[in-house]
Formats: sequence, structure tokens, C-alpha cells
Amino acid sequence: MQKLIVILIASTFIVACGSTEVKNEDSSAADSVIQLTKSKIEQIYVSGIYIVAENKIQTCDGAVYTLLDESGKLADLSKELMLENKYQSNLFVHVKGMIDAEKLVINEVVNAEPKNFRNTCISYEYWCLGNEPFWQVQISKNENLIDFYNPMEQELVHFDYVPAVEMNNTVVYTAKNKKQEIKITLKAQQCSDGMSERAYSHSVSVVLNGNEYKGCAIKFGDKIE
Repeated sequence: MQKLIVILIASTFIVACGSTEVKNEDSSAADSVIQLTKSKIEQIYVSGIYIVAENKIQTCDGAVYTLLDESGKLADLSKELMLENKYQSNLFVHVKGMIDAEKLVINEVVNAEPKNFRNTCISYEYWCLGNEPFWQVQISKNENLIDFYNPMEQELVHFDYVPAVEMNNTVVYTAKNKKQEIKITLKAQQCSDGMSERAYSHSVSVVLNGNEYKGCAIKFGDKIE
């Protein structure tokens, strides 16, 4: 009888150990699957506008995240692409990283380039262009800006966004910063830039600090070939 009891106890102990081992293996496998799934979910590619002054990105779907660049490349690329010692324009970027609450942790910068009307995915109101000299103006409520850029002079003049005054076929923006003033008058009429066969939907006159610039304007959503 005692021998039978010893055998039963030993058998129970072996089964219990085996059960624990299986459970541990199952648990480890489950943890691995969870970690792998979590990694796949968090490692994502993000495109959007890098708001340099605020160290944030506004993604193409409208989300805004503070950036933590673990790759260390975004700051270097920004210095190469933007104006030194002047107001910094925003960039269009394509990065890979992980979202942690309201922060985007970047581990790879796939692409970064100056923002223009062809690559930006954040809707703007108008993008104005002219030549002789070359210049451009972006008007965007979503980015809170009216930016005048003269590439020949490497000059970018920033104004906070202000709503337009509209009357008949004319749209007028008037903005000021601490030192300068800009007035932009857009008219809904066909316009040619004089250098290509493109036909724009609006003509524009820009007066900046008493200097007038004339050109054409693109309304967001216009198809420009």
C-alpha cells in the first residue's frame, strides 16, 4: 500500500511539472506573438510637413506629433535644405518610426525636401508664383502662415495667417508682422506664367513693403500639368 502511494505521489509530481513547463512555453510563445504584433503596429511610415520652429510633424491625415529624432539625421538635413539665420520654412518629410502617445519617435528619415505645391499633402488656400524675379507665396490656414519666398535673394518673409476679404471675383489678404506688411490680391481669371504652357485659375498681385510682384496662383485642388 505504501509503495502504491509513493508511486501515485511521484506520478502527480511529474504531471504537475510537465504541465507547468507547457504553460511556461505557451506563455513565452504568446508574449513573443504580442511583442511581434506590437512592433509591426508601431513601426510605421509617416509623411507630412515638418514644422521646424515647433519640432513637430503634421501628418497627411491631419494628426500632429512632437518629434524625437533618434536617427539624428533630420536636423542635419534641415540645415542643408533651409535658410541659415533666417525664418525657417517647413519641410516635406517621409520618415519611419513609432508613435508613443503624442510623440513620434523617428528611427529613419527616408526623404526630406523643401515644401512646394506639388509635394505638400496639407491643404492650403493658394500658392502664388511669379518670375523676373522668381518668387512664391504660400497661404495656408492649416499651417498658420502667409509666407513670401524669394529664392534669388534667399529671403523668406513670414506672416501669421489672416482670413481673406472676398468681393465678387477678388480675394484679398492683408497681413503684418513686427516690421513688414503684405497685401495679396487674387482674381479668378485665367493666367499664364509666361514661361510654360500651364494655365492657372487665378492671377495675383503681391505688394510687399511697397514692392509689387505679379504672377499666377494655384488654388488647392487645381490640376497643374
